Amino acid sequence: ETARGTLPMAWASSPGAGGVKQGKVRNGKGAKKSKNKFKNGAARDIDAELRSKRALLTKRIDFVPAKRKENGDVVAMRLGAGANGSPSGGAAKPGQCREEDFQEIDAPLYPQTRLKKLLEWQKVTKIGPGLLNLGNTCFCNSILQCLAYTPPLANFCLNNTHSKRVPGGRPLKLKFDALAAMERHVVQVFSEKKSTLKPSAFTGALSKIGSKLRIGRQEDAHEFLRLVMEGMHLADLGAVRFDSSPYSRHAQTGVMHGIFGGHLRSQVRCENCQFNSNTYDAFLDISLEIKKTASIDGAFQNFTKKEVLDGPNKYKCSNCGVKSRATKQFTVHRAPLILSIHLKRFESS
Repeated sequence: ETARGTLPMAWASSPGAGGVKQGKVRNGKGAKKSKNKFKNGAARDIDAELRSKRALLTKRIDFVPAKRKENGDVVAMRLGAGANGSPSGGAAKPGQCREEDFQEIDAPLYPQTRLKKLLEWQKVTKIGPGLLNLGNTCFCNSILQCLAYTPPLANFCLNNTHSKRVPGGRPLKLKFDALAAMERHVVQVFSEKKSTLKPSAFTGALSKIGSKLRIGRQEDAHEFLRLVMEGMHLADLGAVRFDSSPYSRHAQTGVMHGIFGGHLRSQVRCENCQFNSNTYDAFLDISLEIKKTASIDGAFQNFTKKEVLDGPNKYKCSNCGVKSRATKQFTVHRAPLILSIHLKRFESS
């Protein structure tokens, strides 16, 4: 075995022989005893030697990783250790934390294979109508136009997939079925022959979408996007009769997270013991600061830049228990099919 366990080998160590001797045992009628001649000329019975050393055969042997630099990584991999030498799977050693792994779901609510079929436009259509401003509703119109022309969501709505899943066409037990409203809106957008359209399905239900939203007031487009996304997510879960928490990992395999959702990894690395503390957070959009850069690539580089935790901000490691210098970094662990980027032009003081 490569880890803790008994030694399952018929070998015995003989200090007098200066090494390890193997005894060949013959069983059966008329079998002759195998003997071995030592340097001093004395003949000894190997069977008797093995019996006298029987205790060695059941002794537990603890294996430890080699300390040699050239094969330390190989041994660590075989023992199931991570890149930093900490266990990445199985039980952690006493006094040592386990590096958290990302949770994969075997049975998603809406499989990726079905989502990928919606990535391309199923047919070419003309550009739809513009949306009327019904009183400072530009925040709503801009978001609806972006969502209506996102191929996976548009194809999902044009196929009436959501309404077909609702039993008997009955409304869900929600204040506002945002996915049904989006489905009606998209169908109307791609079938309307007029040049303008009233987005009444959303502007007439602003207070149901968000308790603080009011028609006639200037609202934040990013806030409206997040509220509509959450509403469509809850409606999707209701259509498939998902009863667990809407914020659980399994719930993040529905349609909305399947199209727009990804996962960020926040990693804090202790410089004292080199242990990585990982946390994973789902997202439907990413906010990027653009004040200090002139490109999206530059904004992403700033977003994923390592932050040093030192001085009064030293990190207390959960593995070694020492409050030491550490680095913190955000990375996109799982990228979405459609990435929504919110450009932050302002900084909070």
